[in-house]
Amino acid sequence: MTRTLRSVSPVLSAVILVAILTACSGGGGTPSGSPSGETSAVPSDSATASPSAAGGTAACTRNDLSTTFTATDGTAGHLHGILTFENNTSTSCTLTGYPTVYFGQPGAAGSMGAPASNDTADAGAGVLLAPGDTAVANLTITQAGIVEGCDITETDYFAVAPPGAPFDIAVTAQHVNADGLEGCANDVSLLVVGGVAAG
Repeated sequence: MTRTLRSVSPVLSAVILVAILTACSGGGGTPSGSPSGETSAVPSDSATASPSAAGGTAACTRNDLSTTFTATDGTAGHLHGILTFENNTSTSCTLTGYPTVYFGQPGAAGSMGAPASNDTADAGAGVLLAPGDTAVANLTITQAGIVEGCDITETDYFAVAPPGAPFDIAVTAQHVNADGLEGCANDVSLLVVGGVAAG
């Protein structure tokens, strides 16, 4: 009897082992497949949802905005001011990045000199601009008289295009009044602009 039990035990052990392995591989495959499917689906849904939600609000264009300039103060050789962008429509739009700013060409609807360089220390932040809301960008103007090689020319406005829009004086830019300016008619930049931020 002992011999019979001993001879059967290895067979039973093998059967039990096969049953356990089959159950583990079958059971393990289904649970691991299900969570991994769910895990990959959630981020991919979220990833597509976020851009489409953000993409639902268009970038502000020249026609959406009223743009003004206000001088704030002066330091040695520089004038500081703020460009203010107001959403004058009935729908929201977004502003992100740096506006393009030139001195206006006197006596004509044109730009003059080199565009403003971007102040990377003042990158601002993206703004969702609801109707009637404002966003601002800092503007620093170096006095033309202290810059070597500047062909000094008086003007009374800036030509400004909102962030993200390619600069086109007739299509994307606005005439922004600012009295008593001196710019450079040649390719010398006197302007530094910051990124837009909530007003």
